[in-house]
Amino acid sequence: MKLPEWKSSDPEDQRALTRFIIAELDRADEAALAAANDGPGAQFIGIWGQAQGLLARIGLKLPLPEPAKRPGPKPKDDLTDIERAAHDVPRIRALFQLHWNKRNRTTRPMAEDIAAERWELSAGERAKLINRFRRKP
Repeated sequence: MKLPEWKSSDPEDQRALTRFIIAELDRADEAALAAANDGPGAQFIGIWGQAQGLLARIGLKLPLPEPAKRPGPKPKDDLTDIERAAHDVPRIRALFQLHWNKRNRTTRPMAEDIAAERWELSAGERAKLINRFRRKP
């Protein structure tokens, strides 16, 4: 795949850059999900299921072990789209650094714009996202 132009005033080139970055984020998310499903936790569940099936044949039941208690706040499972977009902004900047050796753009589409488009934020939410990452004096 050809790398989109970094500096371009052509709207088509800007859309190509946005599509490229969103595709890279989607690819990274799919790879992370595949790695999580193939990890030791998935292997444990598979082995536990086999053991439970064998014990069920003789009338016994194998309870699932209690999860370990971790100190600190519980992670949020239900993030809003604006929180997901805020999580993506540093990832987008990392992709900028990886592919173009530049951290951020000063013209559109900026990292915040790409994240807002990926999560289909409204104009108000987009403004909040941009304000969240704006440097404060």
